[in-house]
Amino acid sequence: MTIKRIDYVINSLGFRSRTSVYTNIRRGLLTRPIQISARAVGWLDSEVDALCTAVAAGMTEVEIKKLVERLHRLRSTKCEALKSQND
Repeated sequence: MTIKRIDYVINSLGFRSRTSVYTNIRRGLLTRPIQISARAVGWLDSEVDALCTAVAAGMTEVEIKKLVERLHRLRSTKCEALKSQND
């Protein structure tokens, strides 16, 4: 699992601009970015790949929104598990 920058997201999902990425985040069609430094964000490649597969499979916007919600929950679950291991 790696964190990819916005250019990877644009190219992978066929967006035309950064604005398209953030519009799709607001619409619930793309996962929220992860803060990787004070001025940089990125996306998990596994999440981007899952969304590419969903689009290729012809999933509807409603189905993709549900997938995004599931990916966010999975991300949170993994983070909590990691935190509990370090306690």
